[in-house]
Amino acid sequence: MKRALLTGFLLTSLTVFAGTLISASIPLRSVSFDSSSGVYTAGDNITCLGRSDATGRMNWEGTGIAVNVKGTAFEFTVKPDNNLLPVNYCVFVDGSQNSTFTIPQGVPSKTVSVSLPDNGNPVHHVEVFKASEASIDSETFSVTSSSNIVQPSKAYKISYYGDSITAGFIDDNNRPPNYDGSADLPISYSFKTTQALNKALCPHLTVKAFNASYIALSGIGVAKSLPSWNGHTMFDYFQQAVYQKGPSITNENADIVVVNIGTNDIIARCDAQSYQTKLLEFLEKLGSMNTNAHIFVTIWGMFDLKNQNPDFYSALKAAVEQYKPVQSEKVYFVEPYWSASGVAAKHPSEKFAQEFADYLKNKIVSNLPPSIELPASSATSSSL
Repeated sequence: MKRALLTGFLLTSLTVFAGTLISASIPLRSVSFDSSSGVYTAGDNITCLGRSDATGRMNWEGTGIAVNVKGTAFEFTVKPDNNLLPVNYCVFVDGSQNSTFTIPQGVPSKTVSVSLPDNGNPVHHVEVFKASEASIDSETFSVTSSSNIVQPSKAYKISYYGDSITAGFIDDNNRPPNYDGSADLPISYSFKTTQALNKALCPHLTVKAFNASYIALSGIGVAKSLPSWNGHTMFDYFQQAVYQKGPSITNENADIVVVNIGTNDIIARCDAQSYQTKLLEFLEKLGSMNTNAHIFVTIWGMFDLKNQNPDFYSALKAAVEQYKPVQSEKVYFVEPYWSASGVAAKHPSEKFAQEFADYLKNKIVSNLPPSIELPASSATSSSL
């Protein structure tokens, strides 16, 4: 399939040490979206995490920027577009959480300085991403740094499609201490899976790292959503570059796609046959957007599916089997994991999310697409 090219813009200011302090400005410039790796770049050095539009606006959960930097600090500014609600962000450095911050409702911009650890790494991999669930507001980034921003990591692209379980929705079963918000991406199985894949396949994040898109909406279904969606389903949103703003994308070109959607179809009392029909249609659309991807499909998080909802278990499995020939057998049924950590009718605890993330990571690593290389000394193979 002919790959579509999008264009993106990021306004970036850099302060660089070159013997003496020199101030330099990279002008606003058009840059290409590499549909094979999912990377926007500005000045060839800034990676856009997740989805953005041509002006750099973003609002899906997990969106933000990633950079490789030398030095002791990194500074950036986030500018919300009419933020109607507070937005929570996380900063990860070298694969571990460094800090968090919130942009309060109505605040026009926030500048954040990140202190980089003295951990022996000459270059640090910094990721700044939205921890709150997707909202109708959007944000843009600009970067000012007293550290040297260097060549970006090669990106492997993974896309998650799901509901509140993928988003890390919070209830009394999984609420982080002192956290103010309805969702927190780092507690979700999806984010933990990305972290586990990085650990297994990307030992040096400044060389290569996973760039994840989290297309997740609480209460959404593929055939029938909860009443608050007024009849809308994931079909109405999954192709939007910016949630509820567009434009619509036709090529995503992910290496890996994870689909965990169906919990709300069950809660909304959709019949299993309608779910199967719509799930198959959804997989076909995702496959046309991701022709070389390996696709992993499940319903996990709130039900012991095989025992509590055997009709949906059968429908899920049947849809995957129906779609396999279309995707050249590159679609995988992920047996819905359940353990003593699972709590029915509530969102997964962080412990249960980590268990499933490890399980899903093993399934993915056992069925990697050719575009993803195993580390030379990898011991990550699994016999799932």
